[in-house]
Amino acid sequence: VQIAKEPISTKGPRLTAEIFSLRTAEVVRAIALREIDLGFGYNLAAPSSVTMVTIARMRLVVAVRKGHPLLGKKAAMRPKHLAEYPSAAPKAFTGVENCESHPVLERWGVKPHTPLIFDDYAVAEALLETTDAWALIPEWVVKRAPGLTAAISPPATLTPLSVSAMWPKAHPPGRVLEGLIEQVKRRLAKDV
Repeated sequence: VQIAKEPISTKGPRLTAEIFSLRTAEVVRAIALREIDLGFGYNLAAPSSVTMVTIARMRLVVAVRKGHPLLGKKAAMRPKHLAEYPSAAPKAFTGVENCESHPVLERWGVKPHTPLIFDDYAVAEALLETTDAWALIPEWVVKRAPGLTAAISPPATLTPLSVSAMWPKAHPPGRVLEGLIEQVKRRLAKDV
């Protein structure tokens, strides 16, 4: 989020916000370069010039469409059957570990075949609802998607996911941005 002050009267400044979506690594880079004032992102280490505060903790789950053949298997056996189906994964980005190589998959002995790539959770939802693919995605995505269900819900200790608010260390957020952080935090709390 980039906020700019433009005086419009003697009573106070007018605030303008530009809100856009970026990959977490791009958000961190833009904050470190002071191109943006505030950002939100998933599990990522940040340089010392960026302040990160965790605002939500959640987990990744294995999502499939309702009626998927995997759901016919006993819950304890589902990880063993994942390799029988194609997977969908977020588009890879330098410096960020991809969900298709998540340590929980290695623990389960799964080597996913990933012919489907998505760059947005709405695209992931559409892919999963229309195919027999599965994806390791945030639980909140599954809760919001009426056509999806969590086929495997590992303990949060195996697939932890945190959401952080980030800003330049030299430029802490003011009241407006603090209010935005609190709104996002409350919204995420409803989804977890």
